[in-house]
Amino acid sequence: LHGLVSGLVMTVILFVRGQRQHRQHQQMTWNLQKAQQEVELEQRRRQEQSQFLHMLMHELKTPLSIVSLALGTRSNREENLQHASRAVQDMKAIIDRCVEADQLGRLSLQPQAEGVNLEALVHQLAGRIPRLASRLQLQRPELLPTLHTDRQLLEIILTNLLDNASRYSDPLTPVTVQIFAHRHNGRDGLELTVGNTPGLAGWPDAEQLFGKYYRASGAQSESGSGLGLFLSRQLAQTLGGSLVYAPSDRFVEFELWIPLSPT
Repeated sequence: LHGLVSGLVMTVILFVRGQRQHRQHQQMTWNLQKAQQEVELEQRRRQEQSQFLHMLMHELKTPLSIVSLALGTRSNREENLQHASRAVQDMKAIIDRCVEADQLGRLSLQPQAEGVNLEALVHQLAGRIPRLASRLQLQRPELLPTLHTDRQLLEIILTNLLDNASRYSDPLTPVTVQIFAHRHNGRDGLELTVGNTPGLAGWPDAEQLFGKYYRASGAQSESGSGLGLFLSRQLAQTLGGSLVYAPSDRFVEFELWIPLSPT
């Protein structure tokens, strides 16, 4: 009897020890999986951060072209120098914010809200894009409230939309911009539409339009990296808004909605 009891006790001890070892093995496996997931997540985050910053640096091409144009044009020298000075300031601000984001390890830049007159900003940006100011037709059915948003990020979005509309449309037709108050998902904001007739590049592919590096087959003769619309949609979301492609039967058209104030 004593031997039977001893055997039962030993069996229980071995069972408990086996259960403990099994739990320890499960815990080690879970810890290893968690560590692997954290490593993969950090790798993706850093890759996305690098791509995001690369795309912002890509935006330096616009102010650089403005500087080049200003320095190479003899007429209206004072006005051109003012454009060049503003472009240099834009480049410095973009570089500063990219460096800041990289140092802090952030995936996206933190919006810095200030008051923005959207109508005035559109006219200002149109004056910087070659041959757009004379074609621009801006309509606003009402007195618009002031936006409180990140002016620099909004400028990047608008510059991409206006530059694309000017570059890829029929040069003898207008580029239309409409701005109006619009409430979206319970929030007050402003909606801006940019429309143009298709040019030699033709109609964009709606399914690929916002993809990275997408360029229409007919747009290969124009300079560009295909990052502009992808970046613009990301920045619109950063500002709490949205950017969608909403063509009509005759016009290539984009709709940008930005809330009146940050969340």
